[in-house]
Amino acid sequence: MPPVPSLLRDIPMFADLSDRHLDRLAGLAEPLVLASGQRLFRAGDAADAFYVLVSGEIALLEADTVRFRLRPVSVIGELGGITGLARNTDAVAQAPSELWRMPGAKVRSYFRDDPALGLAFHESLLRIVAEKARRDQHRLEDMRGHIIRTQKAMKQMRELVLESPDSPVSEQLHGILDRQIRTGRRVNYRIEPNTMLPADVHLDDGSRAEIEEISRTKATLRFPGEAPPRASPWSGVLRLPGQVEFPLGGTVVSSTGRTAEIEFDGLIDEYVEELEEYLTRVQMLEFVV
Repeated sequence: MPPVPSLLRDIPMFADLSDRHLDRLAGLAEPLVLASGQRLFRAGDAADAFYVLVSGEIALLEADTVRFRLRPVSVIGELGGITGLARNTDAVAQAPSELWRMPGAKVRSYFRDDPALGLAFHESLLRIVAEKARRDQHRLEDMRGHIIRTQKAMKQMRELVLESPDSPVSEQLHGILDRQIRTGRRVNYRIEPNTMLPADVHLDDGSRAEIEEISRTKATLRFPGEAPPRASPWSGVLRLPGQVEFPLGGTVVSSTGRTAEIEFDGLIDEYVEELEEYLTRVQMLEFVV
């Protein structure tokens, strides 16, 4: 079916646009038909468009697990299509499906030609993103509360094991509980550096390692060449925004190809404060106040 401007109004992202703007946007749409089982895009693909599903069903998958099933009328991949971010899921038709493909380059060009439309569209998009973020925060708070309750329950179980007569089972159970309690400590929560608050590690040979994840106690680093072997000592200089630098030392706890997980040795209080401030700043970028 050809693009119907009134159908776009059923989508929150377009709900506040004028009829004239909806007509123009509908004119940019390119019809797309998928057979059942046909893939719309893959995780990692460059996003050059977003889509409006007008009939059929599209499933979003992560590692072959269906996370969401989308039915008409739904918009698919709007953030990636507008910003050019890479896809982070697979999208596969679960039935014969009809979509409108909205090319990102054409939409952005239209926004440049009509700033009022661009402003209205981005205001709607920001509201949607903010609502998504708020819902994610509620889910994370529920998960955090569950983790805290689980940690407390495991500590109670560990105390009961310690108070019980020794046995081969109790010894193994105590070890399992103790490891899980230590792993679940808040200092082990990891963040991913981003482009607004970049961080990296300069190595002793003058090269640079990328930080994939970092916490108060550990970091996963991607090295320019082969990663150091497991159980080997490691050292480098952590560089944070604001020209903050300090040395790190530790042990490689796992190593695969160019990637290694480092467990830090004890940091002096000054460095702990700098690192925790950075971790908090990155986390705040994901928090809607």
